Amino acid sequence: MTIGFVDCSRPAIFAFGLAYSAEEADCAWPVLARSVEEADCAWPVLARSVEEADCAWPVLARSVEEADCAWPVLARSVEEADCAWPVLARSVEEADCAWPVLARSVEEADCAWPVLARSVEEADCAWPVLARSVEEADCAWPVLARSVEEADCAWPVLARSVEEADCAWPVLARSVEEADCAWPVLARSVEEADCAWPVLARSVEEADCAWPVLARSVEEADCAWPVLARSVEEADCAWPVLARSVEEADCAWPVLARSVEEADCAWPVLARSVEEADCAWPVLARSVEEADCAWPVLARSVEEADCAWPVLARSVEEADCAWPVLARSVEEADCAWLELARSVEEADCAWPVLSQFRSRLGTSLALRNLFFFFCTELVVCMSD
Repeated sequence: MTIGFVDCSRPAIFAFGLAYSAEEADCAWPVLARSVEEADCAWPVLARSVEEADCAWPVLARSVEEADCAWPVLARSVEEADCAWPVLARSVEEADCAWPVLARSVEEADCAWPVLARSVEEADCAWPVLARSVEEADCAWPVLARSVEEADCAWPVLARSVEEADCAWPVLARSVEEADCAWPVLARSVEEADCAWPVLARSVEEADCAWPVLARSVEEADCAWPVLARSVEEADCAWPVLARSVEEADCAWPVLARSVEEADCAWPVLARSVEEADCAWPVLARSVEEADCAWPVLARSVEEADCAWPVLARSVEEADCAWPVLARSVEEADCAWLELARSVEEADCAWPVLSQFRSRLGTSLALRNLFFFFCTELVVCMSD
């Protein structure tokens, strides 16, 4: 069989001839594309010629750029020939014109979906390729989401690419924002890959569009509950994240309450976040106001964490909605009686609290007894 002027029965000569002719003659560009299209024997030729001849690297990139019929060629060649896997990675690495090639080929050819996942898995040089292609080509956004959805081997790919490439940070945020299928992707990737923990924290820190992402992902995916708690525990930069996310997203209110309820590691999280972030003061008050499950949370957090004592005093000082919170917590939790007394003892800012608390006693017999108890303890404390 003969293609143009080349004998296909001698693949070694064909491989060298194809690369050499395409390099030296402009008229050979459409020849490369059409010959690969029309002859089945040319599939391994394309892969082997790129493998054996350095001059063939720009050939692959330019042929795919200039000839529309070459799009499915790239996908099918990578699918059928094992030696083509490093070819895809190296061609994208060395030729700038190949960036949009990767995105468009994955968009237009169904057989390319597992190609993207496997190429990133098997070739180290492909890690920055994934990040840069998603950064520079708009059509690549849904590509990232769908590839992670349909291929199991892509789960660690998402985590490692975000870890090793700085340009991938905004990629994670924007992909989750624009593609609905990416919601469970974020939750599962953080669940299954240890290296993803700092990824969640840093992405929310650096990208504004990621704030509602954190809230919605925790809302819609059950596996995300321990994710929120562990990420805040292990990464220092996550402290202000918890406070700001609860501040800006309404759907995050019940998230704070449930996460503290179901995960033991979340108890010190509540105390430290309120301590270190000013915007968290009204968060504590509103969460206790709107969520019933938060009542025992307030009591237990004050019980187990020493840093929570001044938290109780300052929250009552600065937030008007905290007055009924203090009363109800003292009413329903036995452990709160002694807690209230200790907070008044140890924190200077609690003295005006006691005074203001007296003016709002109302007709509650329990609160009147409480005030009487405080006065007795105060006299004993001052006499000592």
